[in-house]
Amino acid sequence: MGLNISRIRSLVLFSKTPDVYKKELESINNEILETEKRKATLEYQYNMITEFIVSYSRLLYLMISLVFFFSTLPSTVVEYVLFCGPVLLFYILIFGLKKSLRWYFDHEMKRITDKLDQLQFRKSNVLSEVKEKMKFKDARDIIEEYGCLRAQSEGPENQINKIEFHKRKRGSSVDNVMKYVLNEEKENALICKYCDYHNGLALKEDFNYISFRCCRCLKLNKAKTITVPPVIKSES
Repeated sequence: MGLNISRIRSLVLFSKTPDVYKKELESINNEILETEKRKATLEYQYNMITEFIVSYSRLLYLMISLVFFFSTLPSTVVEYVLFCGPVLLFYILIFGLKKSLRWYFDHEMKRITDKLDQLQFRKSNVLSEVKEKMKFKDARDIIEEYGCLRAQSEGPENQINKIEFHKRKRGSSVDNVMKYVLNEEKENALICKYCDYHNGLALKEDFNYISFRCCRCLKLNKAKTITVPPVIKSES
C-alpha cells in the first residue's frame, strides 16, 4: 500500500521513484564495466599483435635478405639495385602495417574513451538529480550503492600496482635465453600464477609488496605481503 502511494505521489509530482533511479544507474554502471573491459582487451590485443610483428618481421627480413643475396650475388650496380628492391619493399610493407595498426588502435581507443566520458557524464547528472529530488535517506542509499563504481573496481591492490609496477621493455630472445641459463633475474620476475606469463621484473626489496595484473590473461596477482615496505632512512 505504501509503495503504491509513493508511486502515485511520484506521478503527481512528475518525479522518479528510487527504483527508477537504481535501474538507470545500474544500467550505466554495467555499460561502464563493459566498455572498460573492451578497452583492456583492445590494449592487450594491440600489444600482442605488435610484439608478434616486431619479433617475426625481423627474422623474416633477415632470412629474405640472405636468400636474395646468396641467390643473386650482385656484382653490378643494376643487380645490387634489383637485390635491394624486394628487401626495401618488404620493409615498407611492415612499416605501413605497423602504422595502420597504430592508427586503428588510436581511433578505437579515442572512441572508447569518448564513450566512457559520456557514460560518466550521464552518471554524474543522474546522481545530481538524485541529490536534488530525493529524500536524504533514499539519496544516501543510492549514492552509496551506485556512486562509487570506480573506487570499488579499483581496490587497494590495483592502486598500489599503478604506483609501483611499471612494465619494462623485454629483451631479445637470445637475451632471455641467456638470462634463463645463467639463472639471472628469476627471483624477482613477475610471473603470472594463472598462465605463467612473464610480466617484467621488480626490485628485490619491493618484490613481495607488489600486486600486478597479467598482460595476457588480465587476472590480478596479489602481493605476497600486504603491509607497506619499511622506509629506509638515509644516514646523514
